[in-house]
Amino acid sequence: MHILLDARRYQMYLPLSSKMHGATELLLKYAARALQELGHRVDVIACEQREQYVDGVYWWTRTNFPRSCDVLVAFDQLTGAKDFEYKRLLLPLTFSRPATAGLEGKVDRVLCLSQRNKELLLRNCPGFKPEQAVIFPPCVDLAEYQGKGVKKILGRLIWCNSPDRGLWHLMAMWPALKEAVPNISLSITYDLEGRLHQAKWMHDGVAYRLWEVWEWAKSAPGVEIKGVLSRQELVQEQLKAQVFAYTCDPPERESMVHCISALECAAARCVLLMPSLEAFPDLFGKVAILTRVPIDHEEWIFHLKALLRPPEERSAFYTDWLNTTQCLAESYSYERYKERWKKLLEEICEPSPLM
Repeated sequence: MHILLDARRYQMYLPLSSKMHGATELLLKYAARALQELGHRVDVIACEQREQYVDGVYWWTRTNFPRSCDVLVAFDQLTGAKDFEYKRLLLPLTFSRPATAGLEGKVDRVLCLSQRNKELLLRNCPGFKPEQAVIFPPCVDLAEYQGKGVKKILGRLIWCNSPDRGLWHLMAMWPALKEAVPNISLSITYDLEGRLHQAKWMHDGVAYRLWEVWEWAKSAPGVEIKGVLSRQELVQEQLKAQVFAYTCDPPERESMVHCISALECAAARCVLLMPSLEAFPDLFGKVAILTRVPIDHEEWIFHLKALLRPPEERSAFYTDWLNTTQCLAESYSYERYKERWKKLLEEICEPSPLM
């Protein structure tokens, strides 16, 4: 089949030519790879500056691209679907309020990252029927994390999400954490300075907090701003970390329908420490240490002090959490993700029975 992936909505980072990109661009690349490996002709339309043919997939620019296909996969919005002729239409989501352009009835399946994502979609977009929405989890490529020989850095935390989602909580706790755990360190694997420049003209609470975090991170002892990292460099940082300490407190409500970075850090054998926020209890309740909401600094300091004890002082509690996070990563493997695509396409393209 000819499958066309319309990713023109993703403009912050270019999927191929940007050194850094977020979870949405990563999922786009996983989808293109999986569909190509299943034997389909795959074209991707993205906001790249030039056309490229990479690993069996043709990447088109947003101004020059094919106009017909068997299956159109419209990432996160339907407003561009009018530009194509197609037999089947899929809508993969990374959030819960897509622009639909009145095309809800033409969609064969909406691919939701979690049960929470599905519930919010049906509430926010009543034009969709429940049977159109399916839970289609993301994936993590375990091969990226295996056999690298990277040693853990004792006391290392990692932050690999947008800083406006609650990094200031770690900033507020840092003096107490540094006193309690002198070797504690934090790796910020995000374009912190770039995110500040995007927000600074807004003159709102998010912009002010980002400025505070930027000024703190530049000089705080033990804090390392890694900035823009390649995929390989990010994996290395995740492998070095002991704890994925995600004090998630996002500016947008109903935005936490999954957490790809938690899956990645689970693959890197980090302990997951997260709040009981939105989709997190359902997704990570059995494999992560979940804290109260709103963020309680004393509770977080208590957990981090326990998790960052010297190796000889750690209890079986720590080892148990490592084992459960590894099982989590394996359940979201790329191989299972590719198999989900295979079954989905067989389902929507199955010939209708004779009447």
